[in-house]
Amino acid sequence: MLMGSPFWWLTAIHMLTFQHGSRLITGQFISSPPNSSVIGVIGRVVVLPCRVANNIPEAFFVRWIFHERAQKRTVSRYDGKNEKEKPDESYQGRAEFFPREFRAGNMSLRLRDVRSSDKGLYTCEVSFNDTYHDVFVELQVAATGGVPSILLRSHVKQGIGLTCCVAGWFPKPKVVWLDGQGQIREELSTTKTTTTSAGLYNVVTSMTLKPGSDMEVSCRVVNDLLNTTSESRVLISGIFFPSISKWLIIFLVILCLNMVLISTVFFKLRSKHKKTDQSVKAKMELEEEKHRLRSLLGFMEGSRKVHQVTSDLRFRSSQDSVNFISFILSAEFSDGEKTKRRAAKSNLKKRFGQLKAELGFWEARSHAVPVRPDPDGRVLELRVPAAPGAESEASDPAGTCAGSTVPVLVGKEGFAAGKHYWEVAVGDGQDWVLGVLGDAGGQGEEGAPCGEGEGCWALHSSRGQVYSSGGGSGSERLQRGAAVVGVLLDLEGGQVNFYDVEQTAVMVPAPLRLGKGRAGRFYPFLSRREGTDTPRILPVSTPPPLKLL
Repeated sequence: MLMGSPFWWLTAIHMLTFQHGSRLITGQFISSPPNSSVIGVIGRVVVLPCRVANNIPEAFFVRWIFHERAQKRTVSRYDGKNEKEKPDESYQGRAEFFPREFRAGNMSLRLRDVRSSDKGLYTCEVSFNDTYHDVFVELQVAATGGVPSILLRSHVKQGIGLTCCVAGWFPKPKVVWLDGQGQIREELSTTKTTTTSAGLYNVVTSMTLKPGSDMEVSCRVVNDLLNTTSESRVLISGIFFPSISKWLIIFLVILCLNMVLISTVFFKLRSKHKKTDQSVKAKMELEEEKHRLRSLLGFMEGSRKVHQVTSDLRFRSSQDSVNFISFILSAEFSDGEKTKRRAAKSNLKKRFGQLKAELGFWEARSHAVPVRPDPDGRVLELRVPAAPGAESEASDPAGTCAGSTVPVLVGKEGFAAGKHYWEVAVGDGQDWVLGVLGDAGGQGEEGAPCGEGEGCWALHSSRGQVYSSGGGSGSERLQRGAAVVGVLLDLEGGQVNFYDVEQTAVMVPAPLRLGKGRAGRFYPFLSRREGTDTPRILPVSTPPPLKLL
């Protein structure tokens, strides 16, 4: 068919006329006005109205549609043959028609259990006899929550904090603070709004009531959609505004001073208690030693009494002789008793000295460290000083007494602080040298005698005699040697001690006297002997416990 033919134009005019008539018919048959509004209460039932004025035939079609943004969801549908279209999941079991009133033209929809998400625009579509009719219905949702509750929060500076809690309202309510005359209060308030899983609003608002304000406070919540209000009112007593007096301030100051005083006394008592414990321990040790001395003296006293009884029986024949001899024996025994007491005291002091020396040895051994000579490192040529009393090199062709140059091995690790102990096996009847080198003695003064330089502390053996040297103090001959020598480098106490390990005693102490500007790192060293395994560094085992008396 051509668009320009007369028949086509007549057909188009007829169709436009029919559609226009359809809209006119809609105005005649749908009694509810377009864009009508209905308010539904959350949790209750609401009816969306849609009514046809005249009787309708049996064959008709009705459908309710919910407009959600750009989408449409079918709420309920009926085609006149008792066949229903499956509605949207959110409306299942909640939306229903009035079937008995269909013939009377009632196409309204009953919506149960109204929710906050049901708010929006709905369309009622009705068609019959080849005509189509629709109407828009706006559903507004509202809910009335609980009565507001006012809580006394706390004292804020010089005021009282009040909080009003409102729960279960929809749409978002308006919450205001009022005074005793019903006027809005001038105090500033802060409001926080939250929503529940059901879409209802909970509101919490807070304010601070200042002293001198109206003590009657009201919290009112308003729902403008339902035109309803709910209100709670409280009356604040003046006792909630206590004034801070100067006596309270004085009391607080005194309380703080007392707390400081108590803390000071507590720390003093604690310190005194520690000192007392130490004194008690020292006193107990003294009591033990006193008990031992008393036992010894008691034994001596018993011997003296036996001696006196024997003398009395032997010389009882003559009273004058007895008196004279008893006097002589008593005087002589008193001198012997004094001598024995002196000997016992001397032995006790000697034993204490031995224990102290042994304890010092084990304490030094507890600082044992591994010492590893560096066979691949630099080998220093160290001049050993001449032995004291050597007159000339002619009397000592080997040069042992006049001083000699000995190759030594220096340890890999140096020490700058703390206490460090190691042991060296030197054997018997051999010439050797061992000790400690400072940075200056090992590097800055090569070739200088070990006893003359300030950076070397050593023991050396020559022809079975042992000599000590160190810190520029020259060389000194010792009374005895040792098969194993222990070396303690005490950088905390400024001392180098050489020990006889078998006797657990100090052979010689050497103070660390360093010149100004000397470096502070010290290295172990020992002489290097070809073809023998001595001297050599020994591993130091864990020291056994000290045996007491």
